[in-house]
Amino acid sequence: MKIAKPRYLYHGSPEELDRIEPRLARGVGPEKDRLHAVYATHIQNLAIVFSLPFIPNENNNLSFQVSFQTDEPEIHLEAGSLDMSRPGFLYTVPSASFEQLDDEQWISYSPVEPCGKIQINPKDFLHWLRSGRRE
Repeated sequence: MKIAKPRYLYHGSPEELDRIEPRLARGVGPEKDRLHAVYATHIQNLAIVFSLPFIPNENNNLSFQVSFQTDEPEIHLEAGSLDMSRPGFLYTVPSASFEQLDDEQWISYSPVEPCGKIQINPKDFLHWLRSGRRE
């Protein structure tokens, strides 16, 4: 569904960044796309999911699914864990260079300078976690 482009979008990262560079996606979006781009969303809670500092398991696997039953997401953690020892970061980015990819995601093929940053404490979002694959 095409929506009007908002003035600002959100980008979540477990790393503190001064500039957000395009990188290859892991294919976790609705279309499992793997574009080399900067991903953002107009849904703040979805961006927060990607700001959380997840770490791979002992086999170097990290896998999760995200679903929404309400405004708060459910994160179905299949492999890996949440690192409680460090924060994540939610960035506000200007939408000018972004194009809509699907109902939730926007992409820019150019580096993006954030215009705002909020530190995210993973302990505040533990209630979003579920273990195992979503049925």
